[in-house]
Order: sequence, then structure tokens, then C-alpha cells
Amino acid sequence: MINWTYEGKSVVNFPAPDFNKHYGFIYEIEYTNGQKYVGKKSFWSITKKNLTKKEIEALPSQRMKKWKYVARENKMERIQRLKQIDK
Repeated sequence: MINWTYEGKSVVNFPAPDFNKHYGFIYEIEYTNGQKYVGKKSFWSITKKNLTKKEIEALPSQRMKKWKYVARENKMERIQRLKQIDK
């Protein structure tokens, strides 16, 4: 069984994160042999997406960039939101 601790106290229930305020979290795993692993989990991913033909035609100048940045929710958060809706 995995024991989660925060500031030296055992954690049983995690509060639901506010996805609009928080970017993600950092965690540390300590193995029995003394090695440590530090990782991060982001609630959002930001990717570059090419514009559609209609969006390109609507640009005021054809010299403008043909892509945009899009932020989307990670799969884990989408699944958690669907579970909350089902309750």
C-alpha cells in the first residue's frame, strides 16, 4: 500500500484541485533502496495547432502566423470531471 504524506502528516483524502487556479503538482517518490524520484503532473498541456483554411482566409494579412497556441485539459482531469458528473 502506498502511504502519501504531506508536511510529515499522512494524507488519506486529497482535496479536489481547482483547475483554473493551479497548473499542476510536483511529487517525490522514495524507494526502499534510498533512491528518490521527483516528478510533475500538469493539469493542462499547451500545444501549437495549425489554423484551418477558414481561419487563414479570415486573417487580415497572409503574412501572419498560420498557427495558434491551444491549452487543453489532460486526460486524467477529463476523466475525473466525468466521474463527478455521474455522481
